[in-house]
Amino acid sequence: MVCKDEMLMQSYLDGELTRDERKQIALHIEKCPECLAWMNEMKDLEDWTRIHITDSFPQIDEALDIDVDRAWAHVSEQIEIQEKQMRQPIQMQEKSVRGRWRDMKKNTKRWISGVAAAAVVIGGFSIPQVQAAASELLSAFRVDKVELVKLTEKDLQQMEAFLQNKELGNLDLKGMGKIWTEGEKKKDRHREYDTYEQAVKKEDSLPKKPEGYTVSNINVTDPMKVNFQLNTEKVNKVLKQLDGKVDLENKLNGKTFSIEVPKTTMLTLRNTNHDFHYMVASTPQLKVDKDVDVAKLRDSILSLPFIPTELKRQLMAIQDWQSTLPIPVVEGMGKVSEVQVNGVKGTMMEEEDGAAVLLWQRDGKIHTLSVYQNGADRLIELAKKLDK
Repeated sequence: MVCKDEMLMQSYLDGELTRDERKQIALHIEKCPECLAWMNEMKDLEDWTRIHITDSFPQIDEALDIDVDRAWAHVSEQIEIQEKQMRQPIQMQEKSVRGRWRDMKKNTKRWISGVAAAAVVIGGFSIPQVQAAASELLSAFRVDKVELVKLTEKDLQQMEAFLQNKELGNLDLKGMGKIWTEGEKKKDRHREYDTYEQAVKKEDSLPKKPEGYTVSNINVTDPMKVNFQLNTEKVNKVLKQLDGKVDLENKLNGKTFSIEVPKTTMLTLRNTNHDFHYMVASTPQLKVDKDVDVAKLRDSILSLPFIPTELKRQLMAIQDWQSTLPIPVVEGMGKVSEVQVNGVKGTMMEEEDGAAVLLWQRDGKIHTLSVYQNGADRLIELAKKLDK
C-alpha cells in the first residue's frame, strides 16, 4: 500500500476491507510509526463518537432502580468533556492533500456527531405521534414528517451552563423509577454480512440493490423495547427544583411507558469513485396508557428551564407536533437545504469539504444517506434509486 493512504486506512477502521487488505495494512503499520500514530489518532476520534452517540443509549439486562444522583453527575461530566473536545482547535499537520483529508475527517465526524447528538436532545422534547393504535389500552406515537429547528452556539452554552452550575447535592433524585429492556439480549439480534448475496438469503425486506453500485458490510439489528416506570411524586419534586412550571400528572405514577426501537439496516454502497453509507429504519414508537394527556406531558418537558427560550418558542410553534420530528440545525455545522426525493421532502446537510448527510421519510421509515467527501451531488440521485 502507499504510505499514509488515509482513505484506505479509514476503510480499515470502518471494517470495509477484505481479509487480505486488512492483513496488508496491519503489516504496514507495524513498520511505519507515522501511519501507526495516524491510526491511533483516528481510533481516538472513533471512540469519542461512540461515547457521545452510541453509548448514549443504555443497554440494561433487567429491571433496576435508577441512581439518578450518580447518573446526573456523570452526564454533567460528559457534557463538560465534550465541550472541551469540540472547542479544541484542529491543528494542521501539513498542507498537502493528504493533510487536508485528515483534517476533513476530524471535522466531518465531529460535525455529524454534533448533529446526531443534538437530534437526540431535541427529539426528546417533541413526543411525536401519528395515530392511536388498534389496542384499547395503548396509543402509539410515530413520526410522520420532519421540521427544522435552529440552534445557536449560545443556546448550547445556555443548556451546558445550567447543567454544570446546578447544586447537585441539593437534588433528591434517587428512586425516581426504573427501566428495563425486552429483546436487547436476543440471540443473533445483531447480524453482519460481507456481501449483499449473503444477506438476501437470510434477511427479509432488505433495501433494493441500486444499479451501478456494489453493496457490502450489511448490518441488521432486530427491534427491542425499553420500558420505563416513574414515581411522579419524586419526579415532580425534581422538576420544581429545576424551576419547572408544569407537573407530571399523578395518573402517570407507576404506569409503564414503552419506547419501541425499530429494526435497523445499515450498508455501504460503492461505485467507482465514492463510498456511501445508507441506513433505513422504521420510526420509533412511544407507547403510553390511553388516558394519559400527552399534550400536558409535552408541556411539562418544555417547561424545563435549561431549554433556551428561542428553542422553546420554535418547538411550541410546531402546530402539528403529534406527527412532526424536529431536526436540529446548529449554526456553523454546514449548509442546510430542503430537497425532494421522489416527491417527498428531504433535508440535506453539507460541509464545505463535500461531506454531506441526506435525510428523508416515507411510509413510516426514516432514511439516512451520507458521504464523507465530494459526493453530495450524488446523494439525491442515489436516494431516488433507493426510494423506489
